[in-house]
Amino acid sequence: MSEKVFWSLEETAQYLNESPSTLRTWVAQRKIPFFKRGRRLRFKIEEIKKWDGEVNYRPALFDYNTV
Repeated sequence: MSEKVFWSLEETAQYLNESPSTLRTWVAQRKIPFFKRGRRLRFKIEEIKKWDGEVNYRPALFDYNTV
């Protein structure tokens, strides 16, 4: 059986813990990778996971004065 490659709007919203309307806004603003198949939005799982890691990356702060 083949592995799933794309998520729907609802699946992507659930993964990102955001509402579908927020994702629609991001799509309109071109803030999130997506494509349309007909009128339906689709999100490539691999691209969303990579994008999420880049957007939510926060380097650890290290206080060298406390060492």
